[in-house]
Amino acid sequence: MKKVIVFIFLIIPFISLAQYSKSNKFLYSKSRSTLPYYIGLNAGVVSNNYVGNKDFVSYGSAFAWGMYFEKPLGYRPSLSINFRTMGNYSSSVLDKEIGTLAVESSDLKRSYDLSINFNYLLFDWYGWQYKSAIGIGFVNNGFELNNYTPIETESTTAVVPLQLSTGRKIYKRFELEFGYRYYLGLDNEIEGIAFNNKFDKYAYAFVGLKYLLGEKDYRFQKKGSCPSVE
Repeated sequence: MKKVIVFIFLIIPFISLAQYSKSNKFLYSKSRSTLPYYIGLNAGVVSNNYVGNKDFVSYGSAFAWGMYFEKPLGYRPSLSINFRTMGNYSSSVLDKEIGTLAVESSDLKRSYDLSINFNYLLFDWYGWQYKSAIGIGFVNNGFELNNYTPIETESTTAVVPLQLSTGRKIYKRFELEFGYRYYLGLDNEIEGIAFNNKFDKYAYAFVGLKYLLGEKDYRFQKKGSCPSVE
């Protein structure tokens, strides 16, 4: 049931975008046949970033990479679909036993998350654009819980990603981006176990590269007139 609810949240906002390209006359009036989208790739480090109520004594970190598609809704707002994956997370030592289950460590074998996000441009500063974002999605993790006999388990958890990022154009359609995304879990099973009965959390710090698709006639031409009145 949780997967169905998350899928509905992911798909409904994009249905409303079908007619948006007709509403922004300045950017899209002469380029409706193109796709005014960004495509981006990023890579960085994922860690279990806890404020309190830790299930484990120590947490590791691991390399991760992601990609996304972003559609501008105007000068400041945009919508994006974000994907991130990783594997081979460092093992973490459990603080204490969970009932009759004594787990010494938990090895993350694979992990991916998918979310839809609303992004908003806060301000420009000397060519750098600063943005914030909030979204809804899910994370799927596969674990091996270790003690005397390894136990394989899997969890799918709804998450709310919060993001701050900054970036600037480096060459024509290319933009460099730095970001920090903090995922708030909507239950406590991201680690494959439930102990403190508190919402689990994790973070993703990354550097990425964006490429602008569409708007091929206007944004990068050196003209002094608005395209909508040519």
